[in-house]
Amino acid sequence: MKRTPQTDMFAMFDEAPGEEEVVDLQNVSADEDSDTDTKKKAKAALIAGANIQLMHDFQRPYYFTFDMVADASSDNIEQFISLAGALVDVIETRLLRNQPLKLDAKVQHQTLVKRAEDTVNAWDFPHSEYVRKIVGYIAKRCVEKSLEPNAPLDDGANTFGVPQAEIDRLRKENGLFIQVIHYAQAYNAFSILEHYECKRKTWCLFELGGLPIIANGLTLGRGGFCEGHLSDLMDCISDDAKI
Repeated sequence: MKRTPQTDMFAMFDEAPGEEEVVDLQNVSADEDSDTDTKKKAKAALIAGANIQLMHDFQRPYYFTFDMVADASSDNIEQFISLAGALVDVIETRLLRNQPLKLDAKVQHQTLVKRAEDTVNAWDFPHSEYVRKIVGYIAKRCVEKSLEPNAPLDDGANTFGVPQAEIDRLRKENGLFIQVIHYAQAYNAFSILEHYECKRKTWCLFELGGLPIIANGLTLGRGGFCEGHLSDLMDCISDDAKI
C-alpha cells in the first residue's frame, strides 16, 4: 500500500485468470526493474499466506503440482521419491480400476499430506521421539504465527530462531540435546542455519524439513521465523530425560 495508490480492493478480479502485467524491459531503468521484482515477490508471498490460511480454515488444497513436490523434498532424492511415489501409487490404483488418471488438486494435497504425516509418525531412528517433540513445538509456534490476521510474515513461518550466543554456549556441553539435534539434521527433520543476521541481532535458525512442513500445513518459502530461546526447545524433552 505504501508503493501504490489506494484502489478498489475488488479491482484485481477484473483481470483474466492468470493474466500477468507486461513490462517493456527495454524501457525500464534498473531501479524500476528492481522495484517491479520486489512488488511481484511481495504479492506472491501474500497470496501464499492467504492460501495457507484458507487451507487451515476451509481445507482448501495447497500442496499440489510438481513444484510443490520438488520444494518439499529438501534437496533429498529419497524424500522426493517418497512424495512422488505416493502420487504414483494413487495413479496406479486408478489405472487398475479404470478410473481417470488425472489427479486434481484436492487428491494431490491429501495424498502428500498423508504421506508426510505417516513418514514423520514412522520415524524410528535414535532419539526420534525427542525429535518429534521438538518438531511439534516448532510447528505449533509457526502455525500460530502464520495464522495471525495481519500476516506479519506474509506467507508465514517454518523456522524457529534463537540467539546465536545460546548455541555457542551449548557447544561447550555434550549432553542429550546435542545428540538429538545431530539425528534431527541427519534425517531431515530440520536443518540449522547459524549466524543469521536479522533485526540487528545474530540468530541460529532451526528450519523444518519438507515433510514436517507439509504435515503441519506451513509455507515452503524460506525466511520467516518465530523468535524464541534454546530453553524452549530443550524443555520439549526435559520431562523425559536429563539434557
